[in-house]
Amino acid sequence: MQVIAQMLGGKVSIAKSREYGLAHLKVDDKKRQKFIHEYITEIWHAINGGADVRGYFYWSLLDNFEWEAGFGPRFGLVHIDYQTQKRTLKQSAHLYAEICKKNGIEAS
Repeated sequence: MQVIAQMLGGKVSIAKSREYGLAHLKVDDKKRQKFIHEYITEIWHAINGGADVRGYFYWSLLDNFEWEAGFGPRFGLVHIDYQTQKRTLKQSAHLYAEICKKNGIEAS
């Protein structure tokens, strides 16, 4: 993140993350939680280093159809049972919600 900010003269308007390879079927998705925590920590470091970060969003809110792999991979913060359409918040969704509510993260 800091390298990107330096290349753009210290300005990063929106930071977006999309973790590749963390498609979990489980609601307890520890690797995604770790990814989110580490990514937002890096954004914090970039801001402290002078980057002008105006926002952040996580892709993807919901499990969805992936053009390359269909409905198999589960990248969302919310698990969807495609048969019943029931939505279940994954643990990573709870973590992200807590970060948003506090407008910060706990040091690890």
